Amino acid sequence: MGKISKQFWLKEQEFPIDLTFSENPLGAPSLVKKRIGFNVSQYPKKKKLINTISEKFCIPRENILIGAGIDEFINLIPQAVLKKGDLVLIPRITFPRFEQAARLLGGRPILIPMKKDFGVDFEVLERKAQKRTKLIFIANPNNPTGLVEDKRKIIELAKKTKAILICDEAGIDFVGEKNSLVREAVRIKNLIVLRGFSKGYGLAGLRIGFCVAQAEIIEKIHSIQLPFSVSSIAIRAVILALKDKNHLKKTKEFLKKEKKFLKERLEKIGFEVLSPESNFIFGKINSVFSSAKEFIEAINKKGANCVDGKNFHLPKFIRISPKDHKSNEKFVEIVNKVIQEKQLK
Repeated sequence: MGKISKQFWLKEQEFPIDLTFSENPLGAPSLVKKRIGFNVSQYPKKKKLINTISEKFCIPRENILIGAGIDEFINLIPQAVLKKGDLVLIPRITFPRFEQAARLLGGRPILIPMKKDFGVDFEVLERKAQKRTKLIFIANPNNPTGLVEDKRKIIELAKKTKAILICDEAGIDFVGEKNSLVREAVRIKNLIVLRGFSKGYGLAGLRIGFCVAQAEIIEKIHSIQLPFSVSSIAIRAVILALKDKNHLKKTKEFLKKEKKFLKERLEKIGFEVLSPESNFIFGKINSVFSSAKEFIEAINKKGANCVDGKNFHLPKFIRISPKDHKSNEKFVEIVNKVIQEKQLK
């Protein structure tokens, strides 16, 4: 990677008279101002959000980088560190974007088999972490299984390898901050933690998240990041969301109830469902169907859908994200119907 111009990624600094950016002196149209309720005519400023995250999670400001959701960092980090042919270790059953990003940047993904209980095999990961291994991806809790790994194992793996270990904590809000590694990422030189606001805080449409790492790594990622990848509206929404102490609690209680409902109902009609700790339902389909693809095609015809496990190298599994109770009931009703129809054929 050639020398990077710093002109577009200077650290934010506020001046009383700042003629740096080409912004409309008259601001946004009055209708926009009225409906949105604040000024969006200026380029986004992340300082206040970084301060908010710093205070909430007890992390120094210089260890935080704001981005357009976790997906942006999944793309940026390999771009910052990978060279063609570098090895990237990834658990076999996990978020497929890890493998896609590694391949896109010329890396060589090595998929590590899971343990029998679908857990991450840290012993194999450690054994496979060779000199040419540059990155290791782990999702905790894992996607699609929803299972949580002991964070001590992740810390131990980071300390035993020179590779950069990326821990995607997209679903951490549902399993508690005690399982998060955000504070450890400040002191462990090769650990990066990714966090988002899509799931627990309900801001998926705004595409915003943050990563935590040592300042040197943050600067390296920042150097290739687009200067304004996150909108002012998204920044303001997160600041407000972090002030709401009840929403996340209500979300966790609601999902716990709905996951239980879906698990019990699906098991009654022949599905094998894991006991997820996160916000997903992950399980093996009823044996009347030869594949998840066949099952999903059947429920699609009746207006329902879910994720095909083939995306996670498990063609007979599905992943379900619970919605409101009425939708969940309707989903189970449709599944019942397609099973009955299949059995009659």
